[in-house]
Amino acid sequence: MLDFDALLEKIGPFGRYQIIFYVVIGITSAPAGMQTLLSVYLFATPRHWCHVPELANLSLEEQRLLTVPPGELTGYPSDDACYIYDVNYAEVYQKYVNNYSHVIGNASSVRECTHWSYDMELYGLTAVSEWDLVCSKSFMTTIASSSFMFGFLIGVAVFGYMSDRIGRKLAWFIGLLVGVTFSTTASFMPEYWSFIIFRMISGIALSGCYTVGFVLAMEMIGKEKRVAPGVAYQLWFTLGYVCSPAFAYPIKNYKWLNFTVSIIPAIFIPFYWIIPESARWLLSTGRIANAKYEINRMARMNKVEKNGTLIAFESLLVQEAEKGIQPERKYNMIDLIRTPNMRSRAFNVLFNWLVNSMVFYGISLGVADLAGDPYINMVISGASECVGIVTAIVTLNKLGRRWPLCVMMVFGGLACLAVNFLPYDWTVFGTVLAMLGKFGMAGSFAIIYVFTAELFPTVVRTIAVGSGSMGARFGGLIAPFITELGIIAWSPLPMIIFGSSALIGGGLSLLLPETLHQKLPETLEEGEEFGKQNKGNIFRLPKKSPITI
Repeated sequence: MLDFDALLEKIGPFGRYQIIFYVVIGITSAPAGMQTLLSVYLFATPRHWCHVPELANLSLEEQRLLTVPPGELTGYPSDDACYIYDVNYAEVYQKYVNNYSHVIGNASSVRECTHWSYDMELYGLTAVSEWDLVCSKSFMTTIASSSFMFGFLIGVAVFGYMSDRIGRKLAWFIGLLVGVTFSTTASFMPEYWSFIIFRMISGIALSGCYTVGFVLAMEMIGKEKRVAPGVAYQLWFTLGYVCSPAFAYPIKNYKWLNFTVSIIPAIFIPFYWIIPESARWLLSTGRIANAKYEINRMARMNKVEKNGTLIAFESLLVQEAEKGIQPERKYNMIDLIRTPNMRSRAFNVLFNWLVNSMVFYGISLGVADLAGDPYINMVISGASECVGIVTAIVTLNKLGRRWPLCVMMVFGGLACLAVNFLPYDWTVFGTVLAMLGKFGMAGSFAIIYVFTAELFPTVVRTIAVGSGSMGARFGGLIAPFITELGIIAWSPLPMIIFGSSALIGGGLSLLLPETLHQKLPETLEEGEEFGKQNKGNIFRLPKKSPITI
């Protein structure tokens, strides 16, 4: 195949053409972030207590006071809204309105609730209050969050294959259309299972839209300019969910909130006639005429005259068209683990992808449980993520990839573990530590994208990044179940799992070879040998190679 990167160096590796379409494509990726963490509000659990018709004339606080028994009666650490005093509430009401001092009497027994009342002030109508997803049904909120992440996992595989077959642009457009259609339709589903199934399908599509958009944007940029835009691309995802409180705060009805957020991406449908197809993909599939058109458009927008290099390249295109595209060997995931050096590297990287995603989404989805306003907390969470990503961008070309990844994972892990050592009433400090953990994991999550692409040879680079991304989606899938352990088992357990996993991942990252200033491997043989000469030297950056990326 022709050296497309060499051509990009001549017509602008990150010129006006790339900047414009990087922004255009990036904006279309923001809804994926908005939808991913919208479940924080769609499935928010309002304050609740057993519904007692006899107490309907009392205020919400009075109803809660008279119905929620203390933890010592139910065996729960705190007041338990899943139970109610086993008394005659018609008599309780009469005693209360007549100012009796002991309206409940000496009640020592409780019974389980069957219906609940909810405080609608903070969240309004949510899927939880609509379908009573509390107490014995609380696990269904975890399934809802995990099912959407399961959709993301499927979407990475499905749309990765689709984009290679039908093109980046068409795959992106299909993801956009399917995402808008199923996500908006979910808003009108009358019961729980249909709602989450439609959201899961929209997760598949939005994952494809985001992933394919990233690939399309990166394939337009010269390889020496890809690091910063590649890491910064995740800021579009962050922008999406940081904007979600702006919709969730005024729209306190989960159906209309989901519909409003879901219909927004429809404004990007006309972008199909604006966004270019990847010239790199067009060349790889033998669409020479289309590739030539996009290359010339890139040169014009970058204000590069038709010099000798471009003319020579067009001549090569004609020759390529005449002889046809020669079939190349097809590589697969087995090639990543076929040899010992690459095998250990692949498992190391896969574990780091999984941990980064697990901790990242574990903290993000638990933002409603932190002290403070859940709407403001989401914005602060996004701000801490932005700082983490910018920190990653600044350090990557100065300190390499390995040490920044290690330090940020260890920092995030320690912040998670430190939460468990705070006194019970230091809730604000708990929120601060959670945000610091989010900062560390957001930065390391951004680094692992770039690091993975550089650790593996060209022939399996896309497979390596795709496999890592699938591992990350699995981490996001199990994150809600880990947070649920804090409710059904032991409250410090989720942060212990998150923190210790991040510490292990950070330590393992030091076993990976540094890629800064190094000529990246092209073949499997080069990939197996890569890093061996600097093995064990973790405190010194390798010298710059004569040929760099």
